[in-house]
Amino acid sequence: MKLVPSTAYLFVFALTAATTALGAAINFRRADQCPADNSGIKAIKETTVFFPPDDKSDPKNSCPACSDRDCSKCNTADEIALVFDGQKNSKVLRSFSRVLVGFDISHDIPKDGKINECKLEFPDTSGASAIVARDLALEIFKAKSSDWDPSNVNYSNAPEVGDYVNEAVWKNGGKVTQVDIANACREGLKNGGKFSIYIELLDDEMVQLPSLKATSAMCHNTAMKVHIS
Repeated sequence: MKLVPSTAYLFVFALTAATTALGAAINFRRADQCPADNSGIKAIKETTVFFPPDDKSDPKNSCPACSDRDCSKCNTADEIALVFDGQKNSKVLRSFSRVLVGFDISHDIPKDGKINECKLEFPDTSGASAIVARDLALEIFKAKSSDWDPSNVNYSNAPEVGDYVNEAVWKNGGKVTQVDIANACREGLKNGGKFSIYIELLDDEMVQLPSLKATSAMCHNTAMKVHIS
């Protein structure tokens, strides 16, 4: 189900090959149009999940970005952007989104079977035509399961949000600082190498990062990655 168009973005990218259903022009190519980037461990799946304002809100009538305002009718599998719609610091109770990202580290676990550090690398947004005007805070949580399919995941069947992991900063200028998520990566040691995380914007803004389906016009990294040591 496509998302309802919206224009409430803190920044958008210059239009080239595609426009998201949310209405933002994105300066991305298809992922197969750039040379392979083999650094780090790239996410194997990702999506945007829209949530009702709180536990008391009716999810069937709480998400204006979704068809019929139903949070369960949003699926972003075909989108070339991940949407961070923050609500925690909002003065108005409203729906929000979290980005759900899955990894498989089964082929990259250190020989001693221990993970000391696991740095999460965010996509490079330096191709943005307009950039984040101030530092923004992002919180990272474990997802309680990695058994989800981006082609059909939505609010009603997405994994539960688990324990807090760490906080990252979306810097003034468009880049997100790398952050250690070793506590989440270690979940992969228990589950055949697979684990998932949720990322949530704390500020009352809506911003985007490219999804796995896109690359920037200048072939910068547009994938969520982890670097294990």
